[in-house]
Amino acid sequence: MPFKWIYVLDFPRPIAATLDHEGVGARRLATFERGVSFYETVTEWKPESSIAFTIKADPDFIPHTAFDQHIIVGGRFYDVLDGRYVIQPEGNGCRLVLTSTHRLSTRFNAYAGWWSRWVMNQVQSSILTVIKKRAEDHAARK
Repeated sequence: MPFKWIYVLDFPRPIAATLDHEGVGARRLATFERGVSFYETVTEWKPESSIAFTIKADPDFIPHTAFDQHIIVGGRFYDVLDGRYVIQPEGNGCRLVLTSTHRLSTRFNAYAGWWSRWVMNQVQSSILTVIKKRAEDHAARK
């Protein structure tokens, strides 16, 4: 896992994401440290091109010690709604892009939105760094 400031601030690190099968309707389980899990349903499946999914965070399932009370995912103030990976051809290789949509429900969304985007950028860029390393290691073994 690459260095990211959010992990210094004790944000749970991603551990794994698994699919129960391939294709639209597949269930994806994303797990993070300290018992944090997100249940996701695949809504788009284009092999070697893209995958999209809705994200269900159950605030009663996520340990209350995993996050600050104001940033409980799936809670009153914040939620992550969906995610999408897209492979884009680039030169002799490709670029993997990860995007997500989230909801803020505060009286100070402009300020909270800046922090939310910063945290999601840190999480997503660390995930993409791990995927990149794994893909490069796999290609080197061929």
